[in-house]
Amino acid sequence: MQLKVIHKRSQKPLGTISGKTVAELKESFVKENKKNYPVVDRVLLATKPAEGQSRGITIDDSIDISKTDKIKDGDEVLFSYLPPQIGWRTVFVAEYFGPFMTFPIFYVPAVRVACFGEAGLEPLSWVQHLMALLYTVHFLKRLLESIFLHSFSKNTMPWTNLVKNVWYYYLFGLLIAYTGAHAKYTPPTSDTQVYVGTAGFLVCMLINFYWHLKL
Repeated sequence: MQLKVIHKRSQKPLGTISGKTVAELKESFVKENKKNYPVVDRVLLATKPAEGQSRGITIDDSIDISKTDKIKDGDEVLFSYLPPQIGWRTVFVAEYFGPFMTFPIFYVPAVRVACFGEAGLEPLSWVQHLMALLYTVHFLKRLLESIFLHSFSKNTMPWTNLVKNVWYYYLFGLLIAYTGAHAKYTPPTSDTQVYVGTAGFLVCMLINFYWHLKL
């Protein structure tokens, strides 16, 4: 199959590419434009938008060009070059690593003194230890699932999105750990509240793990 490539923004013709698969089409393009566009994985091809539509159909590896009716020999396709990419799995691990470490950080004496003064050296209550354990185990579970269990529909995303994804987890992780490990933290008046809350937390975490296995 041969396709005419048009730059998406400038509408400038960039030449003709050929191949039997989407991967071969992208490789054909990079071969002819290696100076400006050297990375195959950053090449994005899409069909022209249909009438009344704002965007076309992305031509990715899931499309069998020998069978699809989305593109045909001689069509014009739109080209764009993705910014530097980062793997989705890496993003998930980066997101969860911050909250995973927040409670352990507040166990470091120097950190406790810096945050809470001399009162930070007083022993934490058993409820605080339990809170730290449950919270840390929760994010350990997420880390292990991201590394060994999850599959992703797309391999990469722009690395600039990493900052937007990470700040939420890190900021709220620090907020939760700071208040939970605070020297002036006041436990619930009834141990029953703690036991019921812990049981509910564990049940929800197990249900969540079950569905992650199923999906």
